[in-house]
Formats: sequence, structure tokens, C-alpha cells
Amino acid sequence: MKRIYRLLITMTSIFLLVISIYLNNCLPSYASKYVSKKDAQIETATKNSFVFQNYLRDEIVNINSKDGVVTLSGTVSGEIQKYLAKQTVEEIGGVRRVEDYLKIKNENTGTTANHNFMLRENVKNVLLFHHNINTDDIKITDVIINDGIVTINGSVSNHAQKELIGEYIKDVEGVKNINNNIVVLKKDVSNVDSLRGKIDDASITAQVKAALLFHRSTSAIETKVKTIGGIVTVSGKAKNIAERDLVTKLVKDIKGVTSTKNHMTIE
Repeated sequence: MKRIYRLLITMTSIFLLVISIYLNNCLPSYASKYVSKKDAQIETATKNSFVFQNYLRDEIVNINSKDGVVTLSGTVSGEIQKYLAKQTVEEIGGVRRVEDYLKIKNENTGTTANHNFMLRENVKNVLLFHHNINTDDIKITDVIINDGIVTINGSVSNHAQKELIGEYIKDVEGVKNINNNIVVLKKDVSNVDSLRGKIDDASITAQVKAALLFHRSTSAIETKVKTIGGIVTVSGKAKNIAERDLVTKLVKDIKGVTSTKNHMTIE
């Protein structure tokens, strides 16, 4: 009986040893393949996002995902491009953390020309976010910046569109004044939409966050933004009803937003 008992213990030990060897050798390989596949999906989803296909298509942005930690490196034109890149990646499914090593071109030169260039990029991108000023009858031909003063040229079909463009530009952080030289035409003007691809929730969220941050009137408001199927939910705190309504107005006009739920509370 003791001999049988010892035999059973020996066989059990051997069985457990075999299982241990299998787990140590096979499972890590399987897990590694799964993680690698997931990282590849994250990188692909990021590259195919609306933001990366449009606002960042001329920028040098390297994307590397490892175990859900995404590292961004390269150079971009300005602060808004850098912000959009990180915010978009953070909203991609499976991403655990974003390490942002993106550099802004000529960031440390401190020259007036460089400040003008960066402000011009911010103005142009903020205008792109808003679908009410990205229609076929609106054509922006030029944006010129000189020490915070914005001169904008183009054509629209009515005065309301001209005023809305001026309103949005005035509220961009860094803009001191605006020369609105947009011409109101009696008939529609041709404006081919250069934006491409289907817009995704991650890109919508990134655009909303960027618009709220780079608009002077909302830059100090702490908000949380979540997008599901084009429906944007905003939460946080507003100083008053007017501030909360302004957030709603900006969010509703962001490209890709189908509906807005503002759950912000009044302090």
C-alpha cells in the first residue's frame, strides 16, 4: 500500500512538472502573440483615425505601442497638433497610457515669426473643427498673422457666416484682434472639402477637447468628454449657466458630433 502511495505521489509530481514546463513555455508565447496583435491593432486604429488622416497627415508622427503603452515621437507644426495626437491616442481602445515625446518645430526659437506661424496653425485648425463654417458655400483663401492680429480673406454666402468665423477666431487663445476681409457673395462659392475619411469617436473627443482648450472663453473650464457613436457627453463644473451653454454651443458645432449631453454642474 505504501508502495502504491509513493508511486501516486511520484506520478503526480511528474504531472505537475510537465504542466509547469508547458505553462512556462507555451503561455508566454501565446500571451506575447496576443499582446503583439493588440498593439498592432492600436497602431492601425491610430493611423486610420480621422485626426491622423486629416489634421496630422503632413506631420511626422511615429506611433509605437507595446503592451498598450503608446509612445509618440517626431515633430509637429504646433501645440494644437501635439495636443490632438495625444488626445486621439488616449481614446483608442486598448490603450493604457500614452508617452508623448512629440516636439514642436522651432519651439525654442522664440522669434516673432515662429509665434505667428504657430498661431496661424491654431486658427486654421480651430476653424476646421467647426462644421458650420466648413460648408460648400464658405471658402477661406488666406490667414495672415502679425503679432497676434489676424487678417482673414475668403468668401461666404451670407453675413451670419462671416460673423461666426470672426467670432471663433477672436476667441482663439493668443489672438489680439482680427481684420475680417471675408467677402459676402450673392451666390454660393465653390469650396472642395479637403477632409477625408469617416470620422471616429476618438477623433471627435480629441477635437472637442482641443476646441474647448484653444478657445479663450472655455480654456480654463475643467471638463470631461466622452463620445459614443457621435454622441458627446460633457461633464465637469461651470461658473454659471452662460459658461455651460457656451460649452454646449462649441461642442455642437464640432465636426462629427451628432448630439450633445451636457451634464456640467454650476459651482
